[in-house]
Amino acid sequence: MIDEGKILSRHELRNKNSKLTIGIIVFILGLSFVVISLSMTTSIFSTPSILSMLCVAIASISLSLLLYSRLYESPIFTYFLYENGIRVFNHDNGNVYFISFNKIEYIYKYHTGINPNGEINAMAFRTSKNKPWNIIINNITNAYPLINTIIHQQVMQVGLISLNALSRGKTIAFDIVRGNDCWSKSLLFNVNKMKKIQMDKIPLSLSAHSLVTKKGTINIEDILRIETLREAHHDKIKLFDAKGNILFSIDYSSLISADLFIALLEHMIQNRIPAYYG
Repeated sequence: MIDEGKILSRHELRNKNSKLTIGIIVFILGLSFVVISLSMTTSIFSTPSILSMLCVAIASISLSLLLYSRLYESPIFTYFLYENGIRVFNHDNGNVYFISFNKIEYIYKYHTGINPNGEINAMAFRTSKNKPWNIIINNITNAYPLINTIIHQQVMQVGLISLNALSRGKTIAFDIVRGNDCWSKSLLFNVNKMKKIQMDKIPLSLSAHSLVTKKGTINIEDILRIETLREAHHDKIKLFDAKGNILFSIDYSSLISADLFIALLEHMIQNRIPAYYG
């Protein structure tokens, strides 16, 4: 029997977003109807033509369909936050299941392409690579507090498990999503693809002694500090040596479980305990 603990909050699809979208559609269609009517019955438009009216009608209908598809193609999840995990109600297939925080191995924060500033506005998480992604986007009530809670719990609980594994000589595997900008933009109007799409990934391995990347091996003892810096609409994770040289750099949004990766490296840098060098 899973101990879920007390229920803390409920997060579901925002009704106000749905009403706002429908309101915008009605406004666009109404405005288009007024423009076409005025062009036919008054002299406001000096040279009305069938072609111009047809263009207005096509543009309004196309935009309305786009907004409508954006509203109804978004995945619909309801999340119940508990002390020890999160209960997920997937409205697509009707499945209801509980995920303990210490089982959340993969968290991916990404851009849906909606925010022009490049700020991350969506997150997906799952317990294993053969499980579907559970998606949180900003049409979920209190999405960002929920996202932050899940990430914090992963760092605290999975992070402790990972540190114990590292001290025993185990290797922790991470994945880098190749071409994540193009990949995430393709989900702009169909985020539901996130559950089925196959990511093109590059492995990244962390052990007590080294970080193995595609370009080579970095000794943990050579890393002086790790920083997350804002560059050109993207957050960059950078590793520096004692001379200030960059040993490794990666986009935050391309690394799955980036916060866990940062937390593990920070701990290993700050606490160079004998277990890591045995």
